[in-house]
Amino acid sequence: MLNLKNTTIGNFLLDNNHPNKRNRESRIKKISRNMDEVRKRQETVEKTLSPQYRSVVYNPSDGPRINFRIIWGPNDEERIVKTDGTPIGPRQTRHISRGCTTNNEALKLGKIDEPELFHINPMIDYYEGTEDNKIISMSIEKFRKKYKTLDQQIIDNGPFDIKDFEQTFEKILRSGKYYMNKFGILHRDPKASNILFRKNGSIDIWLTDWANAGTINNNKYKIMPTSGGHFILDPISSGIFSERQSTYNIQSELYAFGTEGTDMLLGDYDFEFDPDKEIGIYIPTGESMLNEKGKLDKEKFSKQLWNSLKEIKGEPKKYRELLYRLRTPYENERFESINEVVNEFEKIKSKKSFVQKVKKHKNTIIISSLILTGGSGIGLQTYQQLNKEILEAKKYPVNTAWNGADLTINNSLFDIKISSSVFNGGKNYSKYPGDKFLVAKPGETIHAYIEANGKPFSKENYNSLWLPAKAYIEGYEISNEFNFYVDDPDKAYCPDDMYGYPYGDINMKLPEDIHEGISKMIIEVYSPNPKINKRNSKDAMNKINLQSSGRVLLRKKIPIIVGDPKFNVTVNNLYIGSYTEYISFGPFTRLNDYVDELSKDINYIISLTGTDFKELWTNEGNIYNSKSGYIKIPDGQKNQEGILKILYQDKNNQKITGFDFVPLIYKDTTYANGYRFGCWDFNDIDTNYFKTVTKLGQEALDLNK
Repeated sequence: MLNLKNTTIGNFLLDNNHPNKRNRESRIKKISRNMDEVRKRQETVEKTLSPQYRSVVYNPSDGPRINFRIIWGPNDEERIVKTDGTPIGPRQTRHISRGCTTNNEALKLGKIDEPELFHINPMIDYYEGTEDNKIISMSIEKFRKKYKTLDQQIIDNGPFDIKDFEQTFEKILRSGKYYMNKFGILHRDPKASNILFRKNGSIDIWLTDWANAGTINNNKYKIMPTSGGHFILDPISSGIFSERQSTYNIQSELYAFGTEGTDMLLGDYDFEFDPDKEIGIYIPTGESMLNEKGKLDKEKFSKQLWNSLKEIKGEPKKYRELLYRLRTPYENERFESINEVVNEFEKIKSKKSFVQKVKKHKNTIIISSLILTGGSGIGLQTYQQLNKEILEAKKYPVNTAWNGADLTINNSLFDIKISSSVFNGGKNYSKYPGDKFLVAKPGETIHAYIEANGKPFSKENYNSLWLPAKAYIEGYEISNEFNFYVDDPDKAYCPDDMYGYPYGDINMKLPEDIHEGISKMIIEVYSPNPKINKRNSKDAMNKINLQSSGRVLLRKKIPIIVGDPKFNVTVNNLYIGSYTEYISFGPFTRLNDYVDELSKDINYIISLTGTDFKELWTNEGNIYNSKSGYIKIPDGQKNQEGILKILYQDKNNQKITGFDFVPLIYKDTTYANGYRFGCWDFNDIDTNYFKTVTKLGQEALDLNK
């Protein structure tokens, strides 16, 4: 168990007189219900269920349900009957009115095959009765007598040690991967009180209470949310705390997982976002995480989140970065899919800590120390190998991830901010990101300035770095190579000027023959080749693990509208790495403009290189400001690679006006229980990707000749 004494959260938890102290028990306090309603519901249950059910006993809960324990069958099996009660308070009223009901739970659980294999508590029976001329839905589950909620487990025993944390969190992720990838479902309320927990040698869990469940990509924008308790609520998932239109999505579900992971390691929740009270606070101090407009202050929340995670000490601290990326308010830093989270968790779990390595080799160390003084070459070699392993294990891992919302690549070491402009003559400038795109003509010059936006968890892990980088117009051979300088990591400059000092400008002239329509200026930053790029100090390189030279660490884009095309369109979401692929298109619009509609004159030509897959989408019927749908790419072979090509074509003249390219790889996983799952997912890229997209872009534009 973690020793939290003399830490901010630890002192808060141990001090019952702390001014902001909450009694964790209050979070699971049973709701006081009108017993007349309970008695009437009990009568309804008794007359509705088959004679095999008997001994109906009220079982108070902490939610909007009226539940009963019952006995079933000749072997006196205990079960739970769940029904909807009269909502108490605005939160429950909102949930019931929007369909977060027992009937919804039955519909969602009914879609999940073999739930018990993936820690999902199955519905084993269902009835509908009538009460006061209303339909009463009754879902029935097995009563798990020797289990308690994860919430109660933490109350009784405090923070988890690393072994119990890894076993529990791994099962939560495994369950999430199954219901998200296989069935396209989101639980939408995976809090600790909805997870049944038992430790009997090994750990077993069951995810329960699916009344709030919804389907992926079918969540509508709402000011007030129906998802999640206020201790696991993603503050950017609803309009009450977000500056822009947003909705509950995969990242919101992952945020809840991250909150539970932090809860297990700290022994309590660290933040509370209550939409009904309109508060968002850091619990140990009561400090507000909202700005003067009542919206989330992302910078403040990000810093306080990392401060909270720094309270995780000892061996479990290796999970700090993963938990941060699950909950960061900056969407481009978040994991895009449950697959990414599972892969990252498995990587971290498999890495041995310094202490573990020393324990593993402790006899070797003693012998090597003796041999070093005695002079044997075998002992020295073993000692040197051990020292190398320990130094490698201590390096900060630089992980990368695709963002399906804008088809960019982010990393765990640094980010960049881009400001760019095109001089259009007179006093007219087109500026990005002031607008969502630049407006330019062939031959005009794009001026861009880049600065670093460092990540709080990476500052202590490296010194100044020189990283090779390139800017290019996607689909064209024109490019500008430069060195990207990151400093501690609050500053970044590029490229070097003639005196060798950092300078922040990039100027790139558009090709004279650039096509009319949509183009993109791409900026990529690469992992350096130490044999070529010798400007980085050994101290800096010894602190980080960049994995391989030439790997793309970061990829950003500046959208450009060239000429006066009839329409402009781009991918605004690509969900991949699941049982099916989902894609959404939308127009380039000005900020805060949600009224632009897609033209009927667009063809979307979607294909995958190296396969026969090809689809043609058109805009028919009613036209809205987005177009979306599922594409099902045929299964591939394990580690098969391909480029997803998306071409935008003018229906009238058949000319290609733009394109997007996405590198994919087919991943095939077989679980311990024999279940096999394969899917296409985003693929890593390196310096050669520039040549690939240049070739694909020219092939697409050749169709216009």
